[in-house]
Amino acid sequence: SLEDEIVSETILRLASLQSWHSLSYGRFQLELCLNTDLIKKWKRMIKREAKEVAKRGEPFDPLNRLEAKFLRNLIEEFLEILDCKVFSSEQFIDGDDMHINADGLAQIDDACVLYCERFMEFLIDLLSQLPTR
Repeated sequence: SLEDEIVSETILRLASLQSWHSLSYGRFQLELCLNTDLIKKWKRMIKREAKEVAKRGEPFDPLNRLEAKFLRNLIEEFLEILDCKVFSSEQFIDGDDMHINADGLAQIDDACVLYCERFMEFLIDLLSQLPTR
């Protein structure tokens, strides 16, 4: 829960402006055009990141940073579970994820549905946080 201070601090750092590195170029430009005050923040952040990386003697590649990939990877995982295990077009999937009941209808793994519910709650909490709006 984002109500927990430690969780909140960590997640808000991972869902900060740095996560915009994973946006497509067109979407990135659109967001900056819609939020012109973020241009200065973006430039400041890039300079600060470049300085930190230069001090360590590493090449500057913002796409390999955890902050840039974390939220995107979570969303991709959620969509994969939603597509393959909750709303599968197949009648039967090997393994314990989905079974056919006596009526011929697929039964969905409750753990997958629970994961999707919790993930949606997480996204709602994340969107309700002032720094991520």
